[in-house]
Amino acid sequence: MNIAIVGAGPRGLSLANRIAARFSKTDKNVSIKLFDPYGAGGRVWSPDIKNNSLLVTNTVVSQIDFFIDKSVKDPGPIFKGKNLYEWLKDDAEEYIKKHAANKDYLKKINVEPNDYVVRGLVGLYQAWFYDNTKIKSSNNVLIDLEKEEIKSIDKKENGFELFFENKSREKEFFDFVILALGFGNDKLTDQEKTLSDFANRHGLIYKAPFHPSQVDLLKVPANKPIIIRGLGLSFF
Repeated sequence: MNIAIVGAGPRGLSLANRIAARFSKTDKNVSIKLFDPYGAGGRVWSPDIKNNSLLVTNTVVSQIDFFIDKSVKDPGPIFKGKNLYEWLKDDAEEYIKKHAANKDYLKKINVEPNDYVVRGLVGLYQAWFYDNTKIKSSNNVLIDLEKEEIKSIDKKENGFELFFENKSREKEFFDFVILALGFGNDKLTDQEKTLSDFANRHGLIYKAPFHPSQVDLLKVPANKPIIIRGLGLSFF
């Protein structure tokens, strides 16, 4: 059985872990393939996005955990593992030295249980979680992750065909497809288009709603008034 998970953020990785744990207790062969252009952790937590070494989480480290335990009703088979705080204490230094392009994360791993860490560290924890899932899966479970963006999905009578943004790549067939897309980019509304056009005409800067860690703020001049529309997490 071939399963595709589109999106390798927290939801996609957790699903892969649960599927792998369940099928590892059977003799049925299953292939789980995750697709995400940002890799394990996805866009929100990617350690390779510069601002994710600055932006912090909104949950303390001791409460961030991707592993299921007995506190969950009817959890099924369990792959035991460490929460983020335990990982930072025990495994983060070695893992970051081997896998992180930005070694500055090493300076940010010494935290207390109720501290908040930068998003990139959570992304590295998720990459470790993915590796841990692969290690603990039995031989009948194959897990892979590809940094590919899915362009479209075509439903067939007996499954699904996935088409890739990379046009040189052949389509691929799966028995099941799970969408764990997270947050995508929106097209400008009519009002946002009006604001953008106004800014362009008057030499101002307008940043449309976008992923906060990827917004370039270096062009915003110092000591100038700024309007922020919305009081959600991006506001902070």
